[in-house]
Formats: sequence, structure tokens, C-alpha cells
Amino acid sequence: MPTLESVKQQLEQIPPELLHHVELFLKNLHEDRAGQEPENLLEKLSSYAIAEDDLPNDLAEHHDHYLYGTPKHQGVGSPVTVYNDMSLA
Repeated sequence: MPTLESVKQQLEQIPPELLHHVELFLKNLHEDRAGQEPENLLEKLSSYAIAEDDLPNDLAEHHDHYLYGTPKHQGVGSPVTVYNDMSLA
């Protein structure tokens, strides 16, 4: 864990024109954490979770469609089927 002295030494090496970024970061960090219990990583990640009911039933099969807008593939001849039928030998 860094000590106050090591942080001060690192601050002295930052170019003066970038110090305002450090000041803004420290201000935001302090404001975000003021009066809050420290949260662990799992709690932080769970705040981004989507309810399972809100997801399409075919999300795994057609993830490219939902992420990038590509057409959904259907049955034999689909990109996935063609790739799986190809011999890699």
C-alpha cells in the first residue's frame, strides 16, 4: 500500500500542466466516497447487472445481432453451421 510520502514523490514528478487533472480526480474521489461505506468489487459490478427477464431468449445464439446489428442466422447454411461443417485438417 502506498504511503503518503510515496504519493507526494509521485506528485512531484507530474508535469505542472497535468496537475489540474489530479486535483479533479481527488475532488471527485472524495465527493463520491463521502459518507459511504466502502463497497467491494462484487457490489460495484452488481449495480450494472441486467435482470434476466429483460434479455432475449436467443441472446447467446444471436449475440452478434444484438451487439452489432448483423442479420440473425437461421438453420443449415448459417455462418455458424458452415464453419462447424468445415474440416480444419
